[in-house]
Amino acid sequence: MTKKKSTGSLSSLISSWKLNKVLLASKMGMPAGTFKNKLSERQTAYRFTEAETETLKGILLEIASDIQDIAGMTFNQALSQISKQKI
Repeated sequence: MTKKKSTGSLSSLISSWKLNKVLLASKMGMPAGTFKNKLSERQTAYRFTEAETETLKGILLEIASDIQDIAGMTFNQALSQISKQKI
């Protein structure tokens, strides 16, 4: 049950940020169609294995780390700046 929620959360994250699924699939070493089927909640016959889910999380963490390096701040620092802004 946790596995499905985790995959659903990853799917939501990828969709909401419009991340390139073909690029993510290539980083995972799988065909784009297979990746999209496994990510889809409609395709019940295809699911990420636990190892594939961990690999995908690692790729997303790598992207987050690169963004933090370029932006020069962590998520918590950015949140702190946002919370200090006057509305």
